[in-house]
Amino acid sequence: MNLESFVKTKKTNWYRLESLVTKHQGTERLSDNELSEMVKLYRSACADYAYACSAFPYDRIIQELNSIIGRSHNSIYGKRNIGFKAVLRFYSEIFPVIFRANVKYVLLSFFVFFLGTALSFSGGFVNPNLPRIFMGEQYVEMTEQNINQNDPFAVYSQSDSPVMSGFIMTNNIKVTFFAFGMGIFAGIGTLYVLFYNGLLLGVFFFIFYQRELLLDSLITVMMHGTLELASIFIAGGAGLIIGKAMLFPGSYSRKEALMLSGYEAVKLILGILPFLVIAAIIEGFVTRLDLPVYIRALFILSNVLLLIWYFLRKPDRYSP
Repeated sequence: MNLESFVKTKKTNWYRLESLVTKHQGTERLSDNELSEMVKLYRSACADYAYACSAFPYDRIIQELNSIIGRSHNSIYGKRNIGFKAVLRFYSEIFPVIFRANVKYVLLSFFVFFLGTALSFSGGFVNPNLPRIFMGEQYVEMTEQNINQNDPFAVYSQSDSPVMSGFIMTNNIKVTFFAFGMGIFAGIGTLYVLFYNGLLLGVFFFIFYQRELLLDSLITVMMHGTLELASIFIAGGAGLIIGKAMLFPGSYSRKEALMLSGYEAVKLILGILPFLVIAAIIEGFVTRLDLPVYIRALFILSNVLLLIWYFLRKPDRYSP
């Protein structure tokens, strides 16, 4: 493609992006659809810039595109400061938009995880020793001992709350970062981490199913698991974004694709950090409480509804 054809084909998107950025940086508020459109056009402009740098390295179109991308970056991600307003804007407006723009990767992450859970749970009917294979003899025996002592979820109350919360937080962060980081192996590593952790959850629930405690275990785990699992799915989605850049770099080099996709994926990881902290606090301090079933169910429902509202609502606008 020559320069004239390139500009003619792409300029409509560039002008539209500039228009949205100008509106966003002014006094007007963008609609939810416009925010999503701006993010997509920004990505497209980044790809155009990478292509132009290799095809027309000495033309002034490079500088024009760089200017458009720079303004767009500041509008979408905020200026390079980490003050309270910048953080507030990221979590209140930018992160939900980035999530929606990449929701297909998060859904694929959920599907792979759930597939592992379903297979291992159903596999328990074929081989009842499956939990021992995956979880180990010691863990299964400890759980069965707790069940026999009428305290099936004693694992949540055996340690001091602050100590347990800190340990859980560290472990959850390790799992999510592992799911994200393994995306560098063309996404296959991320799929493995998701599937394997799904297998572990499935056999965990099967242990309690064997003792007619499946519903109790679901309610107990989902007290903190709502935020915890959401974080894992989003981290998995971020890893798959990296994997896609490795396999399908598009019109720019694999290195450039990784840089662009990596920046987007890191934003998703930053977005889930509060979720991991809150989930650890809930698991360390709330899950251990002997609350009535209906209170636990309402707590889980409220978490689910809050997540839906947070990710699907029309975000407020904060100045960068």
